Amino acid sequence: MEMNIPDNMDKDNRPSDGRPSRILLAALVFIVLFALGLFGVVDVLRTKSTGLDALCGGLRDAATALLVGATIALIFEVVVQRRASKASESVVQKSLAPIRSFLSDLQVRLEDLHAKSRATVELSHVMTVAQHTGITDIFENRKELFDREVRKRLEQPDVKRILMVGVSLRDFFAGDAPLYETMTALNETIRRLRREKKPTPEVAAVIMKGDCADADLRITIEEGTEFRDTERQLHGESWREKSRLWSDWKRVTDSWELHFDQVALYEFEHLPTGWVLLLESSDPAKSAVYVEQYHYGRLNRGPSDNAIYSCLGGKCPVLKFAHGDAYEIFRNHLRAMCEASTKREAQKVTRANNVPEDTSRKLADPQH
Repeated sequence: MEMNIPDNMDKDNRPSDGRPSRILLAALVFIVLFALGLFGVVDVLRTKSTGLDALCGGLRDAATALLVGATIALIFEVVVQRRASKASESVVQKSLAPIRSFLSDLQVRLEDLHAKSRATVELSHVMTVAQHTGITDIFENRKELFDREVRKRLEQPDVKRILMVGVSLRDFFAGDAPLYETMTALNETIRRLRREKKPTPEVAAVIMKGDCADADLRITIEEGTEFRDTERQLHGESWREKSRLWSDWKRVTDSWELHFDQVALYEFEHLPTGWVLLLESSDPAKSAVYVEQYHYGRLNRGPSDNAIYSCLGGKCPVLKFAHGDAYEIFRNHLRAMCEASTKREAQKVTRANNVPEDTSRKLADPQH
């Protein structure tokens, strides 16, 4: 978008630049030719009759006066009009200066408005797609999700089903995890409701088994081949027990054994592609599923300064789906993960409770 103000006005409307007008020049030429012709006639008449001397003298004087007058008019237009033209042009230029400044500023503002309108259109498209796919919120990471929404929702009685899947889910079950106290309180609530023979929410978690082939693969990727080879030489098949993944798995399963008898724990032998949490409410308007994609994108350095890529969890945005096809897809995804996994049975004799776990419970149909 560009606006230009010409230095001079339009050719047909601009003020005179000081040159004599075409009409005045033509008149001057005519007078000169007339005067020359008249002088010739006068000379002829004077040769024919001496009585015409007075008349001829008058004609000559008249022609001379016309020629002088035309010359003076020409000089006046060339000199005086040129000065007037310069003065007029100066006034016009001074008048145009603020207009040019205004239009220049207007051009900048219009370009800024155009950029903002384009960004608004793009944002509108994003919001339209989000609404169509059922995305109702986006959280910067899991910490924001826990602080702003999940912790409160886990404490509310309308939540009737809690299903989750992840590599270890230590955020919920490890002793120093951000939601550990909330989950232990929920476990106590379920135990109390069961003693009172009241309806209880269904809670199930699906994690990856710490000694499966996919776990070994992830450990190798995250810890590096040097770690794997060195630990195998030192500890044989127990090499993986020195890894972070094994440590998280043991912390979660041991904590579950002691404190979470009301939570069904499932283990699968494949690496999950994402972290998914379902909070299903008796009020459908309050139900939601939260999804974070896993990535091998956190770059670390091994002992030999070689690149090691760890699984990125808890650092990427979390999407909230509250309705639509995507919500049902992730809901069914959790169902499929539970059915394809092995339910873990308590290995320890004692539990930190006085109500036995209902090991016969099956996951309820998510459609009800």
